[in-house]
Amino acid sequence: MILKNKLPFVTIILFMIVSQVFSRVINDNHNPEIVKRGGLLGVLFDSGSTKSSISDIYDAISHYRGKSGNEVPANQNLVKEMKSDKTYKDLITNLKSDIRKQITATKIQQGIKIQNPAELNKLLKCTTLGSYYANISYSFIPKNGNNSVRVNFMGSDRWDFDWNSGYNFWQNLFKEEIPSWIAGDGEPFNITFDFYDDITVTY
Repeated sequence: MILKNKLPFVTIILFMIVSQVFSRVINDNHNPEIVKRGGLLGVLFDSGSTKSSISDIYDAISHYRGKSGNEVPANQNLVKEMKSDKTYKDLITNLKSDIRKQITATKIQQGIKIQNPAELNKLLKCTTLGSYYANISYSFIPKNGNNSVRVNFMGSDRWDFDWNSGYNFWQNLFKEEIPSWIAGDGEPFNITFDFYDDITVTY
C-alpha cells in the first residue's frame, strides 16, 4: 500500500532522471542522429564501442561503455555544441569588451602587440562535457577600425562521474551519481579540444 502510494512520485523522479541525461532525445524525437542510433532505446542499450572522436553525449557514453579509455578529441559537431552554449556566448561578449579595453592609440601608433593575460582559463558548460575549463589565448597587432582577433580555446575534460567538490549533495546526485547508474559500467577517459573562434573588436 505504501509503495503503491509512492509510485507516481517514483515515476516522476525516473522521468526527471532520463530527461536530464537524454534531454535532446526527449525534446526532439526527429533528431536524425538519434534515429540513426536506433532511438532512445538504441542509445540506452548501446553496448559501447571505441570512438576516434566525440560528436556528442551519445558518443561519449558509447566510448565510456567500450572501456577504451585514453584521450579522444572533440570533433566539429561537439565544438559546435560547445559554442552554442550560453556560457560560451557570454564569454565571447566579455572577451570582446576586455580586448577592446586593451587597445590604445599609443599601441596602435607603435605597433605594440596585444595578447591574453598569462594563464587565462574560464569555466564553461555544455551538455556533453558538463562543466569544463578552457585555456584561452590570442595575439594581434591593433589598428584603427575593426580588429579581427583569432582566439584559441584548448583543453581536456575528464569524462567520468566522480563527485564534484563544487556541487552540493543534490547536484552531485542528479549530475554525477544517477547519470553513472544510467551510463553503466565503463572506463573514464579524456575528451580533448583545440579550436579557434574569430571575433571582431572595433576601436
